[in-house]
Amino acid sequence: SIYMLFTLFCANLIGAAGSYALEYANRRAFLERRLLHEVATHDGLTGLLNRAAFEDEIRRLWSQAQRDRQPVAVIMLDIDCFKAFNDTYGHQAGDDCLRRVAVAAGKAAQRRPLDFVARYGGEELVVVLYGADRSYAEEVARAVLVSVSGLKIPHAGSVVQPHVTVSAGLVSMDAILASSHDLGIQWADKALYMAKERGRNRYVALDPLTMRRTARDELPNDNYKTA
Repeated sequence: SIYMLFTLFCANLIGAAGSYALEYANRRAFLERRLLHEVATHDGLTGLLNRAAFEDEIRRLWSQAQRDRQPVAVIMLDIDCFKAFNDTYGHQAGDDCLRRVAVAAGKAAQRRPLDFVARYGGEELVVVLYGADRSYAEEVARAVLVSVSGLKIPHAGSVVQPHVTVSAGLVSMDAILASSHDLGIQWADKALYMAKERGRNRYVALDPLTMRRTARDELPNDNYKTA
């Protein structure tokens, strides 16, 4: 009868509306969870992984590299004379500078699915490359230095160049030879310190097994002189 057809239609309509409401609620909850995860794991200024998320990610990656007997490269990056930049242009400009450097570094370094870049602290960034030997790590370090220098962000307070540059320290290690990722970070940080000592705007690569060192100036034809 017409009454039964009308009742069936209403029941189907209510069921469809209920299904839609449930699907909408589930989708909204999923997006909210993703947003909360994004906020919890990413640095609000640069959009890179934050320090806590970096520790979790490198620990997981290091364990995988140990199982797969793969090397892991760690590159520590530091913006040259960043305190002088903030003193000269102000902290708002400093934040914008750090954001632009982070984007440039991320584009230059993240070429493969398992590689990632994080904000390590202050103006320091860290790049982790899975399965990367020293040669590839040096290639990435060069690309990052050139990419950041290519931004041509004015830096009147720098004793290196008239624009913003970065220094880098890197190491590539067989993960199976190290008990944890801490050793890789320590060696990369040591190499970064050496790059700063040698004049900044360059990278230094260390070999933990032989203590061999290489350093590169990325702009050898630039005639800018230290004041």
